[in-house]
Amino acid sequence: MKPQIRHLFFAGLLIPFILLSCKTTGGTAAPGAGITDGGLTGDTEDISGDVTLETLEAAREAALAAGAQDLVPDRFSQADTQGGLARELNDKGDRKGFLREALDAQDRYQILTLIAQAHAKQQEADENDFFSRDPDNYMLAATAGNKAVEFYDDGSLAEARETAAEALERFTQVVHNGWVALVEEWAANASEMRAAAQEARADVAVRQDFNAAEQVYNQAHTARRAEEYAAAGELFKQAADLFAAVLAQTAAKRQRAEETLRQAEQKVEESGKKAQEAEEIIGGGE
Repeated sequence: MKPQIRHLFFAGLLIPFILLSCKTTGGTAAPGAGITDGGLTGDTEDISGDVTLETLEAAREAALAAGAQDLVPDRFSQADTQGGLARELNDKGDRKGFLREALDAQDRYQILTLIAQAHAKQQEADENDFFSRDPDNYMLAATAGNKAVEFYDDGSLAEARETAAEALERFTQVVHNGWVALVEEWAANASEMRAAAQEARADVAVRQDFNAAEQVYNQAHTARRAEEYAAAGELFKQAADLFAAVLAQTAAKRQRAEETLRQAEQKVEESGKKAQEAEEIIGGGE
């Protein structure tokens, strides 16, 4: 049997990524075990408005959409077991039993959603090397994520929810700050290429192509203002390439023009020499 692994998140880039593949050794929590903190206490009618079959199903769909079933299949299956028990109790008319199990299952789905969302943000940070831009916040996010998983497995759902939310918030901040800095670099590069093209009078020499590059450049700024950073980055890179192309076109066009002028001057010079020779011949014959 494979060892049971809890950690989902990096503990740092020097440590291999470990993905949970099965339930931890702590075993499956007893039904309703996760609702002792901030969950059902006393009369279940007090929380009757907190969970219904509809909210339970909505929580499950949200977890599915976040990728929780693929990321933590055994934990998702556990939540499904709790949800199935809640539905059975509801069919039997056991209102208190339904509320107890449904609230537990709903909490689990919601926590797994937060964990999956945090994990997705972490992957986005890793794919773009945002760890290097905000390592402290990244490490705090990873620590919170792993604590959330541990709390979840121990049945401490209130703490699991809190730390999972912290992990998501911190990874989201790492990603946001990373994109802002990265797009700023791409924007600066595009701006430099644009200025070079303008200085070379590309807006006059190859006006149509320059205007096309300018349009992409403006679209990039619009995307950045809308905080669509991935799109903005791609547009800034595209704009920089287009400005570089028009700069090269302008240089080539200027080179051709200079060569044409040189050839024209050479022809004028040769024509002058021929005229002088003709005059000398005519003068010598008189």
